[in-house]
Amino acid sequence: MPGIRRANIEQEFANGLRYSSRWRVTELKLSGGKAKARLRGTSTDVRNGVAVSSRAVDEEIVLVKKGKAWKLDKIAQ
Repeated sequence: MPGIRRANIEQEFANGLRYSSRWRVTELKLSGGKAKARLRGTSTDVRNGVAVSSRAVDEEIVLVKKGKAWKLDKIAQ
C-alpha cells in the first residue's frame, strides 16, 4: 500500500471511520504457492453508527501460501 494512502486511512480511522464490508473471492487461479483472484462486493463507510457512503469493490488480489495458511500479499491498484 502506498504510504500516502496508508496515512490517509490511518487518519480516517483516528477520526471515527469504520468500514462495513461484504466481499467475496472469485476467479481463483492457483500456481504453486501463489494464487490470483478477484475480490468483489461492497464497502460502506460508517461514521458514528451511520452509513455515509458505499462503493463497489472489484480488485485483483494475490495470495501467498505460508505454512498451512494463505495470506493476502497484494491488492492490485
